[in-house]
Amino acid sequence: MNANVSWISRIMRSGLAIAALLGLPAAAPAFQAAEQSAQETVAFLTYQSRQLTEASEWLFTCGVTPEDREDRAAADRLVSLGPAALPAIEGAFALMIDRESQGRLLPNEGLILLAYASIRGPAGYPRLRTLLDDRRLSSVQLGISEAVAVSLGLSAYVAYRPWTVVPRNPPLFCGGGTRKDALNQSILAWEGNDPAALVTSLGPAARAALERSLDGKTWEALRGELWHGGARDSTGIGYRWLETEAGNRAQDTPQGAPSAEIEAEFVSAAGAVCGRRAIKFSEAGDGVRKPSRLDNPDIIDLLGFIASCATEKR
Repeated sequence: MNANVSWISRIMRSGLAIAALLGLPAAAPAFQAAEQSAQETVAFLTYQSRQLTEASEWLFTCGVTPEDREDRAAADRLVSLGPAALPAIEGAFALMIDRESQGRLLPNEGLILLAYASIRGPAGYPRLRTLLDDRRLSSVQLGISEAVAVSLGLSAYVAYRPWTVVPRNPPLFCGGGTRKDALNQSILAWEGNDPAALVTSLGPAARAALERSLDGKTWEALRGELWHGGARDSTGIGYRWLETEAGNRAQDTPQGAPSAEIEAEFVSAAGAVCGRRAIKFSEAGDGVRKPSRLDNPDIIDLLGFIASCATEKR
């Protein structure tokens, strides 16, 4: 089994939008019927009621095939059932843990996680954090983090655990390399104390500022100055892009534009707002694909701020 293909497949199946909660009448028969419908929908999503070929299990399609659309529609139906769908979803979580313990993929686990987050909202965060802390689900960490973001109404949530693998570059497939990918990559590299991954995530201005700060100083010394919370095995930090005129213009700036600046509000793993920062980006690369890079000239101040927020009491 190719671990990279598995990881890519999970991203394809987890990075999709989920419809808003519609609600259902409170009558007991209707609730029971909804529970039955939820069981059937989960069985459909997890291929317990249909055939999954070996090829389709590992094929990633960027979410554009008829099968992908059917899966998203099924996840939307699950959300529309509201709380009645939760027992079926919990059953899917148990199956997911069992499969992952055997090194096997549960189809559409990302969609099921997002459905749970959409139904439960902030109340679902403790359960999702329990899943994040389960090492058996290490390969599903990205999907769980995306569900946390949906649960808390964030643009993104970046979690680090002792078993987290920090990639050296953000993903570029299927629309990757966005500004959110760039910021997530930098945050994860900083949380994971991976200087090489951090450097590759930065644009020229931020990289130059970091190099100046390291002049005559070791990485460990700089890290010690900024990461005031000390060494931590597990951290997490979320953020949301703020709805400002300048921020909206920056978010609408197409990939490949020279630069952009977006204001973001950061949130700790405890759910507390840490503050706001202007996040600057530049585009890098040759040819058509120009992935974004975090490019704050005040990168040291930004890293100190992120460290303070990420190490706030969980």
